[in-house]
Formats: sequence, structure tokens, C-alpha cells
Amino acid sequence: METPDCRICARTAAGETPGMNSIFRRITPSASTAIALIALIVAMSGSAVAASLITSKQIKDGTIQVRDISKSARAKLKGTLGPAGPAGAQGAQGEKGDTGGPGANGANATNLWAKVRADGTLTSGKGVTSASRLAQGNYEVIFDRDVTGCSYSVSPNGIGTNPGKSVFIWATGRGTAPNGVFVLSNTTVGTENGLTDTSFHVQVFC
Repeated sequence: METPDCRICARTAAGETPGMNSIFRRITPSASTAIALIALIVAMSGSAVAASLITSKQIKDGTIQVRDISKSARAKLKGTLGPAGPAGAQGAQGEKGDTGGPGANGANATNLWAKVRADGTLTSGKGVTSASRLAQGNYEVIFDRDVTGCSYSVSPNGIGTNPGKSVFIWATGRGTAPNGVFVLSNTTVGTENGLTDTSFHVQVFC
């Protein structure tokens, strides 16, 4: 039996030129050989890739930027918020600022007043509509507006007051009349419960 190479030689010696397809058919590897070659190529390429990987020894310190790493790696760089630090020292006092301009004038206070005799007669006043004696030492003064949220000031004025008496007098809001002020006059020398009639001057500020 002749070998494949000898048959080719014999055909060549006889003046016959073998075709290329015939040569390729005779040198085509089998399936097992092809698989072995593919496995060898993959193994060699894997070794080449592994050899081309960059390690930390090949990276210069301080050259890797945040943009060079993946988003997931960047997310892991954020730690938990630490406790607040101690308060710093107080800074130096700043320079005095410029003096501001004058402010607008405020609204005038409401000044209501009345002068009343000991018998309850109204002699003069501002914003007052009436005055009356309710009982001994008890008076009511009515103004032209609600005075429940206002301040009251009252003092004896000596008109029609009996001499020789020490008079104590005060004023408060009239519970039954929002526009009214109740005045009470008392003395250490008197008749009924120390109450005494006296003239007075009452002022209301709102």
C-alpha cells in the first residue's frame, strides 16, 4: 500500500499535477484536532489578557481620579455622617454700623378725659358723653367709644370736696357698659362704709 505522499509523488512523476482541493482535503485536520487547537488558542489568549491587567503596583499614587472609577465604586466611598464638631471660638466684634434714619411718627394715643363734680355733674372733658353719681362715692363716666382695652388714671381735683378728708380714689372698666369707666372714692373720715363723694379728674388712654 502506498502512503499519501508516495501517491502524490507517483502522480507527479507520471506527469500529473494534483489539484489544490485534493491537497487541502488531505491536510484538513479532524474534528478532534480542531477542538484541541481552539482550546489551545483560548488558553493562550487568556494568559495574554491576564498578563496585560494593570495592578496597583503599576499605578502612580494620586493619579486615579473619581471619574476613573465606576458609579458603584463611587457610591461605596461615601460613609455615614459623623457627629457635629465642637463650636468654634467667638469671632471678633464687627465695626459699628451707620446710624439709621429716623422712623415714621407713630399714631397719636387716644386721650379721653373728664372732670366731674362730687355730685356727678360733668364740667368738661374730651370724648366724654355723660357722668353720673350712682351712690355715695360711686360714679360712672361714659365716653363716645369702647374703652374696655384702655388704661385709666383718676385723681381728686378738689372741686366741691369737703376739706379735712383724706380721699383714696381709683377707676376701673364699667362691666355693664363697654364705653364706661367706674370711679370709686373712699376716705378715712366718712359715714357709710368709708365711701365719700368727691370731685375728680379721670383720663383714659387707648
